Amino acid sequence: MINKKRDTAFMIISGAIIVVGIIGLFVFRPFGLITIVIGAAMLLMAYLSKL
Repeated sequence: MINKKRDTAFMIISGAIIVVGIIGLFVFRPFGLITIVIGAAMLLMAYLSKL
């Protein structure tokens, strides 16, 4: 809400965290699931703050 560029950067970073989580699913399933959940929560926070 305050800074649109910061929100966009936050969304890009959270997308990268989700990709790392997907790769982590093949290596160690609990790590991948936790990482995907954290990335999805960050993406949701960034999206809601953009509205």
